[in-house]
Amino acid sequence: MLGQSPALTELGLAVRLRRRSVQLKQNELAGLAGVGLRFISDLEHGKPGLEIGRVVRVLTALGLELLVAPRRWWAPR
Repeated sequence: MLGQSPALTELGLAVRLRRRSVQLKQNELAGLAGVGLRFISDLEHGKPGLEIGRVVRVLTALGLELLVAPRRWWAPR
């Protein structure tokens, strides 16, 4: 089993901080995004394997977007 990804941990923290800053409870965000409460909890805790479409729906409900950028330390092998 793979360890937890730092990127997923950071994403979960960003979601949690944004949710709290807009004063939403987890169940309220779940309703806005059309996902279950468990999904919100799993996302905020950085659980791997979550469906990307649902992640994007949560981000959209929070007024956030997912951006992809090269890693600063990445080098091709």
